Formats: sequence, structure tokens, C-alpha cells
Amino acid sequence: MKYQWQDSHPLLSGINKVEEAICCLKENVKRFYFAALLSRYHCPSCGERFNLTGPSQAGCVCGLAFDPTIEFQKCQYCGNSLLKKVFHYACSSCGRINPSQFLFDEKVFDPEYFRESMRLSREKERQQNAELREMLRISRSDSFPLMEEIDLNNLPGLEDDLNQLSGICKIPEDQFEIGNALSFEDYRRHIINLLDSEMMFNSIAPLNPEERRDKVYRFATLIIMEHDRDINLYQMGNDILVSKA
Repeated sequence: MKYQWQDSHPLLSGINKVEEAICCLKENVKRFYFAALLSRYHCPSCGERFNLTGPSQAGCVCGLAFDPTIEFQKCQYCGNSLLKKVFHYACSSCGRINPSQFLFDEKVFDPEYFRESMRLSREKERQQNAELREMLRISRSDSFPLMEEIDLNNLPGLEDDLNQLSGICKIPEDQFEIGNALSFEDYRRHIINLLDSEMMFNSIAPLNPEERRDKVYRFATLIIMEHDRDINLYQMGNDILVSKA
């Protein structure tokens, strides 16, 4: 690979030639290594010389294709035969990893072993899921037969308890008395009459002479009106924008 800065730098202008020389040396060393290594072995079928066709893969003129690592190499620790794993070779007896003599700088990869490992993994997962489902089925409670239909209306206070549990609080509008003869409907009509399209909360004219209490009543009315989807409320700094829904 040649970079733009290599031609402009006098000390690095020759780096391409150095890289080419290294690659050439590497190929020559690899060729010499395999030539010397293969001279010691012969085809297990016909006894003739064979050639390497891929990473730790060999082929002979007689038609035999085989893995020379498995065929010729033994475990360097115990002397037993080797097995091909996904990315390396391991001893069939002691299980220790052995580097292949028939690989120079390549990496071994066994697609068949990988597919078989994935199949076994999926099968194990399915079995575990089946065992879990069976365990849950066994631990499940028996069915509870009802002798008669349950009438929820016969349970006093159930509706109020459920409303309290779910946070529902229903306030009848006709009982929403604010005080000083003012009610929710009074504030609601007051706000609707003032609201053209939108206005600020602090711009709503008071109905109650007590300013602080009137502000609380106006705010409570707006919250109920928004809940009824009569208006929309938007926070605008320290004020609230009120607009028609």
C-alpha cells in the first residue's frame, strides 16, 4: 500500500520497495518451508507425492483429498492423534492444543465442526426450554371450580376501594362548592367567557376577593377542564398558557 506522504518524504520514499522485498521474502520462505516439509511425507493411498490445496488441505493425483495435519501429525505431548476444532487442532486424548505443521501463517477453520457445534447448542437450548416449560406446568396451581357466579355488586365498598387503589377520584360537579356561593360551574363559565383562543393564567380575572384562594380555585378548575378536554395547558416559565382544545 502506497501513501501520499511517502513520495514527499525522502527517508520514506523507498518504503514501497521494502514492503515488496518483505512480501517476496515471505513467499520464498513459505515455499521453501513447505517443500522441505512435504518431502518427508507421501500420499497415504498411492504413496506418491502430494500438493497442498489450501490451509492444511492436501490433494493427490490419485484423487485422494485429506487433511495432512490429522493424517501425519501426532500430539506433541502424548503422541496420540489430533482432532480438528473450529480454529485449532487438539489432541484426541489429552485435549491440549497443538499447532499445525502444515500451516504457515494461515488460520484453520472447520465449517463442519462449527455447524455441528451450533446444532448441538440449539438442541441443548430447546431441551432446556422444554424442561423449564414442563417444570412450570407441574408447579402450576390446580384449577379452581366456581360453584356459582360471583356477583361483584354483593361486595359492599368494592368499587370505592378499587377507585382508591387505582388513583381514581370522582368529584360530582354539582357538589364542587368552592365557597362564597361560587362553584366549579361558576369558574368554568367565567373562564370560557374570557377565553377567546388562548390566554395566560395570570390574565384570568379573579372571581373571589381573596386573591390567594381565587388563584387556587382557578388552577383547580383549569386542571378539571383539561381533564375533561375542554382546554389545553402549557407551562410558560412562571405562568401557564391556556388554550382551547
